[in-house]
Amino acid sequence: MPSGNDTYKIILEDDVVRRDIPRLPQMVRQHVKKAIREKLTRLPETFGKPLRHNWKGFFRLRVGDYRVVYRIDEPRKTVCVVAIKHRRFVYEEP
Repeated sequence: MPSGNDTYKIILEDDVVRRDIPRLPQMVRQHVKKAIREKLTRLPETFGKPLRHNWKGFFRLRVGDYRVVYRIDEPRKTVCVVAIKHRRFVYEEP
C-alpha cells in the first residue's frame, strides 16, 4: 500500500474533460476538483472504494451525490479518471 508521501499524477480521460466536467454544476465542479487534488493525488486507494462486476479494477470517490470513477496505475504513480457523474448515472456502462 502506498504511503502518504507518494504523489500520483492525475490524468483525465477526454470524455471527462469534454462531457462530464462541463455538465457539473459550478459548486460541484469546485468540490470535485478539491477532492481529486486532496485525496487522489496522495492516497487514491485509501479514499476510494473498489468497484465490482463490470467495473472491476476501478475505484470510486464519493463527492456528495456525484462519483469520480478512476483506475490506479501503481508502477507509473498515475490515477486515470474515467467518469465524473451523478450517482444515478455513473455505473450505466464501463
